[in-house]
Amino acid sequence: MYVGVEPNVDDANICQHLLDSTDGVEGSVLVGKWPDCASKLHDKQFDVILFIHCLYHVVDVGEALDEALCLLKPHGQVIVFIVSYKMFD
Repeated sequence: MYVGVEPNVDDANICQHLLDSTDGVEGSVLVGKWPDCASKLHDKQFDVILFIHCLYHVVDVGEALDEALCLLKPHGQVIVFIVSYKMFD
């Protein structure tokens, strides 16, 4: 089961359509911002939570990560992808 969070309703609809049209994949896309959407989810629900180039847009990164940790199953993982600006120097 996949759950996505997307603040833009049009992009969320596109993502939901892609999930719905992929055989063997079950998922939903919540419209909103993280961590506000975390309240719609159940604690200890996920094996992995990915933040892919999105923490730049979060007001309180610590709060966002704390919310993610609450949603993980025991031994779950949070994976964060961010740009390393040093590689462009």
